[in-house]
Amino acid sequence: MNVNILLADDAEINVRILESILRDSGYTFLKAFSGEQVLDILLNHEAAVILLDVKMPGMDGFQIAEKIRADDKTKDIPIVFITAEMKDKEYLIRGYALKAVDYILKPFDPNMLKTRVALLVELYLNKIEVRRQTDLLRRSEAELRDLLTLRNLELQMLEQEIRERKRVETELRNQVHFVQTLLNVAPMPIFFKNKEGNFQGCNKAFEEFIGIRKETLIGKKVFDIVPPDLAEIYHKMDEALFAQSDIQIYETQAQAADGSLRNIVLNKAVYADAAGEIGGLIGVITDITEIKKTKQLLEKHNIELEQSNQELDDFAYTVSHDLREPLRGIHNFSAFLMEDYAEKLDYTGKMMLETLSTLSKRLDDQILAILNYSRIGRADLPTEETDMNSLLRDVLDSLQFSLDESHVAVWIPRPLPAVRCDKVRIAEVFQNLISNAIKYNDKIEKWIEIGYNGDETKPVFYVRDNGIGIAEKHFKNIFKIFKRLHSKNLYGGGTGAGLTIVKKIIERHGGKIWLLSELSKGSTFYFTLEGETHERQTRAPDSDC
Repeated sequence: MNVNILLADDAEINVRILESILRDSGYTFLKAFSGEQVLDILLNHEAAVILLDVKMPGMDGFQIAEKIRADDKTKDIPIVFITAEMKDKEYLIRGYALKAVDYILKPFDPNMLKTRVALLVELYLNKIEVRRQTDLLRRSEAELRDLLTLRNLELQMLEQEIRERKRVETELRNQVHFVQTLLNVAPMPIFFKNKEGNFQGCNKAFEEFIGIRKETLIGKKVFDIVPPDLAEIYHKMDEALFAQSDIQIYETQAQAADGSLRNIVLNKAVYADAAGEIGGLIGVITDITEIKKTKQLLEKHNIELEQSNQELDDFAYTVSHDLREPLRGIHNFSAFLMEDYAEKLDYTGKMMLETLSTLSKRLDDQILAILNYSRIGRADLPTEETDMNSLLRDVLDSLQFSLDESHVAVWIPRPLPAVRCDKVRIAEVFQNLISNAIKYNDKIEKWIEIGYNGDETKPVFYVRDNGIGIAEKHFKNIFKIFKRLHSKNLYGGGTGAGLTIVKKIIERHGGKIWLLSELSKGSTFYFTLEGETHERQTRAPDSDC
């Protein structure tokens, strides 16, 4: 390490002598010949030792030493006073008071000079090393403090992370417990697998269905727990599901815990892991064995019911057809008796024959209604695209005499949409409903409104009047055959089969008929065709009509 020695003497010869004595020691020498030069050099250079002559021009050595000691930067530099004589004790005290470390008397003893300077240089170097070690220690302490602070922060963050992980783990455990409880409550068997096809879990219903505990099931493949033929089906369907990444629903079979084969519907879907990749699949089993048995039984009963209904229709048709002939004979013979033997009959006899004729005619009308009703159920409907406006005009033309006679106004708010139907039968529907609206009206100003609600693709047709109305308790009964709400002689009579036939016609078209009505205010009959029931502006009651 380079060591500076400051040589200060007003005599240049003395500086050279000092330099020559100390040259071999490898020092670097700073030279000053006045007090001002000493102070200037120390502003820019660090000196290990100052060899300072007591007698200097301007400022003497003691004054220079006072200034050196007053400066924090130079106060600790060792000063060795050089002098030619020692005046008295106070001279020494003054020097040592200025923290002079030694005195060297002129002429110099080279060895003594070298030894003392070497000792002071060694002290300087030790001080430098101590200072370096101190600075290093301080830096190390600072770094250690920073490191400890960092470690404390990391520890705090770690503790916070541990707390957060524990919280998340607790939440996850709670969620897993909740999901497992939810699965166990579900009545349908539920299972889930990873994308390798290993079972990862199931619910209680699945355990009971296949007869295997969840702990035993986890980790196994489908080939480990079901017959090979079924396992192959499930495996291929799983592969297809993973390839499509979609939802899969199919009907198959499964072996139950008792060894029986059950008909099932499998609903399966893939689920994603945290990275968004396919993690596996979830499956839900619906046991439809009993449903299929019930369906087969219902199909059998429906076939038997259709056969029975057909037989009843055939029977009704045959009986009705066969009964009409003797009834016509009774009616005709009654008329002959009234015409040919009127003079021979008394009043009572005539009344009996008139009653017999009326009753036979009424019975014939009822049998004719039964035949008509039976034909509706037996015959195929020749449906075609039908202009309902043209159909309605024809119906109104056929009823024009009754409308004029009863002074009934007809209002059609907007043109009716075309529909596909049996136009003859639908004309019969309108004719029956309009005839009833004419017949059952006791108002002075009578009117009928015919229209539809909804849009043209799904129309709800209606026939509305301001007639006598119908009590709600009779809404179902009016569609029953031969069911009349009034005596036979009121409102023009009738068989009581008209609305029954209307209902049959509409149902054959896949539609529905219902009504809204209020006594003394009128009725509205609604009906649909082609199986559509519309509730936008009106609602059909939950009934058979």
